[in-house]
Amino acid sequence: MIPPPARTSRSISRRHPWLAWLLLAPGTLAAQERRALTEGPEVRSAVSKVKTDLLKADALLASCLPKRHLAADGADWSCKVGALRVAAAAEGLDPKLPLEKNKALLRRARLVSQALDTADALGFYKPPGGTPEDLPRWQVNAQAEACRAAQELFVALAEIPEAEPVGPLLTEGFPPKDAPRLAGKSLKEAACACHSRVLALGRAGFLNERDEVMARAQKQFYAAGCNVKGTGRESSLVSLKQERTAGVDLSAVGGSAKPQDVDRDDAQRVADRRKGELSMCVEDQARGTAAVEKLVRCACPMMGRWRFPKRETEGSLVLKVVVAEKLPPLQIDIGPKGTVDKCAAGSP
Repeated sequence: MIPPPARTSRSISRRHPWLAWLLLAPGTLAAQERRALTEGPEVRSAVSKVKTDLLKADALLASCLPKRHLAADGADWSCKVGALRVAAAAEGLDPKLPLEKNKALLRRARLVSQALDTADALGFYKPPGGTPEDLPRWQVNAQAEACRAAQELFVALAEIPEAEPVGPLLTEGFPPKDAPRLAGKSLKEAACACHSRVLALGRAGFLNERDEVMARAQKQFYAAGCNVKGTGRESSLVSLKQERTAGVDLSAVGGSAKPQDVDRDDAQRVADRRKGELSMCVEDQARGTAAVEKLVRCACPMMGRWRFPKRETEGSLVLKVVVAEKLPPLQIDIGPKGTVDKCAAGSP
C-alpha cells in the first residue's frame, strides 16, 4: 500500500493559503533574498580583493568590517558598493598619460561603473515571497555609495586642465568597453543622474524628505552643480560647495545650504552609527551634575578614538551627540583630519 503523501508546508499552503505566512520560519525572506541577489563574477572578484585597511580608513565604512562587504544580503549591499568605491579611489590618476596607457585610470573607471551597476542590482531587485521592510533604505544607502564613487571621479577629473591627455574625459566620458556606465555622457551627468536616482528610490520607498540620506542626496545634487549648466571644470569641489549652493533653498531638508553642510552630515552619520557604543556610560536612574560628569569621564575617551571623514576646509567642526535623552548632549570638536580634538558636555 502506498502511504499517503506527507503534508508538507507546500501542500498545506495550497490547501489553506491563509496559513502560508504562518509557515514562514524566521529568516525565510532573508534566505530567499540571499539566493536571488547576486553580483557578477568580475564584481565578486573585485570586492574580494579590497583590503580591509581601505575599509578601516573610511569612517563611513568602518562598520562593514570584517567581512560584511563579502555578504550577499541586501542589508550589507552598501558595504559591497562602498568597497568598490574605496578600491576605485585607491587607483592612481596620471593626467600626463593618454587613456590607452593609463591603466590605473581605466581600472578606476571600471570600478566606478561596477559600483553603479551593483547599486542598481539592489535598486531594481524584487524579492520573491515578500519585501523586507528595510529594503528601501538598503537601496538608498547602496545607491548613495555608488554616487560617491561617481562624484569622486568627476571631481578628480574636473581638476585636470582640458589640455591634458585625459582632460576631455570629463565631458566625453569613457569608452563603452572599459566603463559602460560612464560612456557617451559627461561625468557630471553620470554623478547627477545617480543623485537623482537616490532621491527617486527614497521617495518610492516613502522615506521622509528630512531623512539623513535623503537630505545628503539633495545637498550633494546642488553641491555638484546639477542645477546649473557647466562641465564642473570651472571650479574644484570646494568651490562647488560654495558657489553652487549659494542662494539655494534647502529648507525642506533642514535649513539653508552652506559649504560645510555635506561635511557635517557625513560626520553626523558616523556619530549616529557609533553612539550606541556609549550606552555603557549611562545609568538608568542617573540624573543631575554627577551623571553628566560620569558621562563625560566615560564617553569622551571612547569618542576620542573615533575617526571622521577628512575635510578640505580649515577650522573645527562642532558636533553634538545625544547619548541619553535625560542628559545633555556631548559636544565634540572635529579637526580637518577627522580627529576629535575636544569633548565636553554641551548645552541641551
